[in-house]
Amino acid sequence: MVRINPTPSYYSDEELVAYLLHIGLPSAINDKPSLDNAETLILHHMTTIPFDNTEMHYTASGFLDTDPQVVYTRIVKEKKGGTHCHGHHCLLLGMLLKLGYRGYFMMARMNGPRGPPELVKLGNLDHQILSIQIPGDEGMYLVDIGNALGVARPARLAVGFEFEGIAGKKYRFARACHPDSPLSGEDGEEWALMANMEFDWKRVSGTGWRTVMQFSTQPYFLQDVMNFNWLVNHNPKGPLHKGIFAQLFTRNEDGALVGQRNLFPWSRDVVLRTAAGLKVVQEFSDEEGRIAALKDQINPTPSYYNDEQLVAYLLHIGLPSESVINDKPSLDNAETLIRHHITTIPFENTQMHYTASGFLDTDPQIVYTRIIGEKKGGSHCHGLHFLLLGMMLKLGYRWACSPIFSPPIEALTLQSLFRGYFAMARLNQLRGPPELVNLGPLDHQVLVIQIPGDENMYFVDIGYSVGVARPARLAVGHEFDGIAGKKYRFARACHPDSPLSGEEGEEWALMANMEFDWKPVGGPGWRTVMQFSTQPYFLKDLMNFNWMVNHDPKNGLHKGVFVQIYTRSAQGALVGQKNIWPWSRDVTLRTATGLEVVQGFTDEEGRIAALKDQFGIECPTDATVCISSRPSAVKVAELGSAGFDALFSPVEQK
Repeated sequence: MVRINPTPSYYSDEELVAYLLHIGLPSAINDKPSLDNAETLILHHMTTIPFDNTEMHYTASGFLDTDPQVVYTRIVKEKKGGTHCHGHHCLLLGMLLKLGYRGYFMMARMNGPRGPPELVKLGNLDHQILSIQIPGDEGMYLVDIGNALGVARPARLAVGFEFEGIAGKKYRFARACHPDSPLSGEDGEEWALMANMEFDWKRVSGTGWRTVMQFSTQPYFLQDVMNFNWLVNHNPKGPLHKGIFAQLFTRNEDGALVGQRNLFPWSRDVVLRTAAGLKVVQEFSDEEGRIAALKDQINPTPSYYNDEQLVAYLLHIGLPSESVINDKPSLDNAETLIRHHITTIPFENTQMHYTASGFLDTDPQIVYTRIIGEKKGGSHCHGLHFLLLGMMLKLGYRWACSPIFSPPIEALTLQSLFRGYFAMARLNQLRGPPELVNLGPLDHQVLVIQIPGDENMYFVDIGYSVGVARPARLAVGHEFDGIAGKKYRFARACHPDSPLSGEEGEEWALMANMEFDWKPVGGPGWRTVMQFSTQPYFLKDLMNFNWMVNHDPKNGLHKGVFVQIYTRSAQGALVGQKNIWPWSRDVTLRTATGLEVVQGFTDEEGRIAALKDQFGIECPTDATVCISSRPSAVKVAELGSAGFDALFSPVEQK
């Protein structure tokens, strides 16, 4: 058997980490080289990074550079798209070598013509592939991620070895001579990858096994493949030189490869090819339309945060990337992430009161800068949910068409790993018997998410003091525990003033069992906390809602300083909340055992000190001046136990 020697990688440790984050598989940094792990890595690569040759057509130079550093910068750092077979394999091989695999470049000739399976008419030696080896396994494996074949996994090089590609495609290896080879017999033989036409998607006549490409196991070096790429870019007879090709492999909710999205030079649409057939997913009629389709379908924006921001976020919440990220999103992993988020980042609205502008901006980048970059505090429900959802995207909890960035087509049909969107809720007033429902305006932001392989919808709310603190399955009658023994359930109910009745007017109601609640609300029984529909809202909608929260003088957050952070026990369990309320002169810790004062204050300087000491919130130097003329100043606390009622009428309460 052939043994491939170890080869150093041309990529650094930092570049490997960034690449793994980009493809949604950062946990692979700790994996030992194995066939299964290599297949998982390739699957994530192919479903994240498109095959495309757009730089050959949409740039002044017309040159698609496949130098490893140029490829890394375009794909991983700048996230501007993909590359063709040469660039893909330069990137993949460098990362595999860094992870401890062995391998090298090979070159292949594609079989060009349509026609009967026995027809073999090989093209130029211009298609780049890889040969890899797993330590401890002397077998050699073909890897080809830069072609529309759908091989999609390492395939063992052995005569007669048969394997499946995407969605039932069938392949096998054989030995064959080039039709024009000057050598005959074993001396002239090379490897032939063959496809069974019975299982092929393409309109190729006949049945039986057809040669897809032929190649030898001769190794080629980086300098060689750079020269081959020059030929691909400048040969006017080459297909990539003649037209725009773009392709991205797709996965289902279980993570299995199921098809390809393609844009071909001869078509005016993007098609999704699966074993079930061909489906047009986006059409275009002019160049602007094609450019839009390339952006929408082939290179969708996975998150508004980048890889470096994800690493900083995870470090900030105490979940370093090597320990938290699982290559298969799950309910448990989502719950762990949320628990660390809410015990590190406070809910707070101090910017609405301690700054001259009085405006708490929830633009995702501004939220990130304040919380992670500058470590100056937190945000209210809008900013907290922006941050959480953006980071979940980067953690590999990805979806195919987020309602934030593209039309919500079948918004809750699982098409990829993870789905979610923003919803809006109306909060019920805090005072009164459990049966009282007096809903406020639509101003509280929540999330609706789905987990791979689980068609249930889950409710997430990390921006309010109710203590849900974990994804909760949306189902009528579903009961679940909150923090420290709180009890919740979901029901369906109409808004008391709804013009619709019956099922048409119903929406979701989150209810709390007053027997287990911490707050002094009169009477036992189940009480409505909030009501919401599962209608998705978009980024522009949410910016408008935040403007309203900031400027509406009747809104609760506009009237007073609210601060909250959840607390954990030594074992990591959620046990309570630390709070500052507008009507109090202290920081309190609420747990299942009662209420504890942890820091008191008597003036504005004391409250600013408590914000820093207990919540890590930095107020600007002119904070006392900014708040002095506002109703949220500490003097309001003199109202004592009547403070809440003075701040909020039942209708206005947030």
